Amino acid sequence: MLFVLGLMAVIWGIGAVMKAPVRGRLAMIGALYALVVLTQLVLPDGAALREGTGGSPAPWLMLGATVALVLGYRAGLRRLRARAAPEPPA
Repeated sequence: MLFVLGLMAVIWGIGAVMKAPVRGRLAMIGALYALVVLTQLVLPDGAALREGTGGSPAPWLMLGATVALVLGYRAGLRRLRARAAPEPPA
């Protein structure tokens, strides 16, 4: 699992050095995440690739749920702040 998380950090870092757009870097990290979860769900127990990426889909699904909760919370806060912002005087 640490290898995949390190690979995600490498994707982010190299993308930053190359000045790749944040959206593109997030898309690549999301694709890697989806590939790991798919690997965990499709391969049989004991497969080398499955064992090398954690052996179970549970930690990856919990990580995805945590990220989704954080992003949802941020979006909700942004919406509340926009609604509470004072209107400019006419």
